[in-house]
Amino acid sequence: MRSNRFWLILLGGIVTGSAVIAMLLWQVPASSVRIFKNGMMITDAVNLYAVTEPYKIVIGELAETSGIEGFNIVEVDYKRVRMLEANCPDGICTRQGWVSSGLVPIVCLPNRVVVAFEGSSGNEGVDAVVG
Repeated sequence: MRSNRFWLILLGGIVTGSAVIAMLLWQVPASSVRIFKNGMMITDAVNLYAVTEPYKIVIGELAETSGIEGFNIVEVDYKRVRMLEANCPDGICTRQGWVSSGLVPIVCLPNRVVVAFEGSSGNEGVDAVVG
């Protein structure tokens, strides 16, 4: 009886652990992004599934004499987006690379730019499934 209990607890732990790991690794692709600067939305929703060719969105000014403190270049491609370039001192946003999931937004804190994801393909209207 005691050994059966041990195996049931072990099996339950493995199943629970596997479920937690699967939930953490499962990424729902976002269907669109919006870009914010200083808390204000500066672009309409960009549908990531409608992108046929990669393009860039320039935020701020590239000229150093313009008086703008910071600039960012966001590159949009089919189903993914990245911070291609930024003149922030740490460059963490550019090292994040391509992102296609709404789990982690792209944020450039020094320049106060946020690329926020919204929606998911194929699951519109479903927030969660509870068993």
